[in-house]
Amino acid sequence: MTYIVELEEGCWLAPWRGDPGRTTVEARAKTFPTRRSAVGALGQARRHREYREARIINKNSISWGPDSSLEFSESIRGDCIDW
Repeated sequence: MTYIVELEEGCWLAPWRGDPGRTTVEARAKTFPTRRSAVGALGQARRHREYREARIINKNSISWGPDSSLEFSESIRGDCIDW
């Protein structure tokens, strides 16, 4: 599985340095091999800013054809997870 972190709408955790490193291009978002590593990275990012609307996105998709895919996501707000 591959995960990415959306810090705010249209703002993704990026693989470069920053406080934390961010990008507005989803394709450039840092990828994580496990949900646990993505949650850990979000925790590190929250040392700099609150990011109350942050989401962990599971980038694995199920494809039924060349133009169709299904993407799964979950939102993490504080200590609560929305499924």
